[in-house]
Amino acid sequence: MGKLKTKIENLGLSYNKEISILVLINLLIVAAGAAVIYFSFSLIAILAIVLVLMIFNYLFLSRYTKLVKKQKEDSLDDFVKIITYLEIFISNGCNVYGAIKKAIPFASSWNKFHLEKLVSEIDNDKSIKPFIDFAANYEGSVVENVMISIYQMIDDGENSERLLQFKFVFDRFYETHIDNKVSKKTKSLDSLNVLPLLGAGIVMIMVVVGVISIIGDLINVL
Repeated sequence: MGKLKTKIENLGLSYNKEISILVLINLLIVAAGAAVIYFSFSLIAILAIVLVLMIFNYLFLSRYTKLVKKQKEDSLDDFVKIITYLEIFISNGCNVYGAIKKAIPFASSWNKFHLEKLVSEIDNDKSIKPFIDFAANYEGSVVENVMISIYQMIDDGENSERLLQFKFVFDRFYETHIDNKVSKKTKSLDSLNVLPLLGAGIVMIMVVVGVISIIGDLINVL
């Protein structure tokens, strides 16, 4: 439950509220199931209630994983925007530390929290660790490469060579990010092609069931 609580709170949701909703809906399903079983007791009814409870709890709890994934995807989009601002500030003579602080107001709430944490950790730790820890909040190793490049500008100074290296790393990261978004969008659109076939299959099953039902009625009449 500790991991679940951490996951829920990292999403900005109230753990107590989420668990209360889960418990309440479970109680409503159990109450409705008890009423059905009371009026028409059968093993099938009991199994159906158990199945409904299992499916609901699985869908309710697994949605947090999907929300975390969605949050990371949205935060990565926002990270691209932040680095763009960072590049502008540095190119105009601002040091890296100051550029990070100036970029914070332009970040989403999730990224703002982690950027403020990064600044706080930089104050206490001048090593590369705060930058690696910040990159760990995102999926993939490309963000880590960008953050290492930013750290190197602090460590070696914001000279033109380091700035060009940072720009090169960021440009590669941006291209990869855009390619991944296009690929995901293409896959999601391709998956929609299955829906007409699925619909046709359902209609076909309904027609077959209807024909069998009509034939059965005719046989009974004869």
